[in-house]
Amino acid sequence: MPHKNPAKVLAIIAAILFALSLFHLLTGDTDEAVLSATIGGLLLGNRAQYQKNQRLLRSLLRRLHELEAGYGRSENPKARG
Repeated sequence: MPHKNPAKVLAIIAAILFALSLFHLLTGDTDEAVLSATIGGLLLGNRAQYQKNQRLLRSLLRRLHELEAGYGRSENPKARG
């Protein structure tokens, strides 16, 4: 069953990876620190893209419902009737 808020899950995982990165820096393992920080950054980028896609999808669905209902907004005000 998918989580209700996948973007929030990605943000939590990214925060854990950044904390792990700091731990690796403190212990002197720079390779692991860089790897953890890189993966965390990629997850945050995916989170932002996911949210952008969700907003776009909601907008497109709203527009589709408007068109199906027959009261879509027209670029030309005279075309409305």
